[in-house]
Amino acid sequence: MASFQSDSGNSGTSSTSAALNPKCTVCGQDLMQFRTGGRLGCPLDYEVFGETLTHFFETNQSALLHVGKWPKRGPSRFETLRWQAELRQAIVSQNYELAAQLRDRLQERKNQRKQRDDT
Repeated sequence: MASFQSDSGNSGTSSTSAALNPKCTVCGQDLMQFRTGGRLGCPLDYEVFGETLTHFFETNQSALLHVGKWPKRGPSRFETLRWQAELRQAIVSQNYELAAQLRDRLQERKNQRKQRDDT
């Protein structure tokens, strides 16, 4: 799923920099961008920034648990983002069979949404 990217261009401080300012591999958002902008880039950021967000929510909001509504049908937006990230990784690693399956899954999702919107 989501993981950290380090700034490999820095000499000797890349692991320290990555630990202090983790970065989401899906949306590219880093912790400093969240702190300055106050918004996350994608649902996977909750996993990437884990403890920091928990501390932030405990001090700034009344609850840690989201109690809003979720879609009742079809794959969630989170799942679609995960499939897109997996597709990019499959292409990079030249796993074209998996890439084709993910591409088809994403296309099917897009067609389902279009049919639902047309009705």
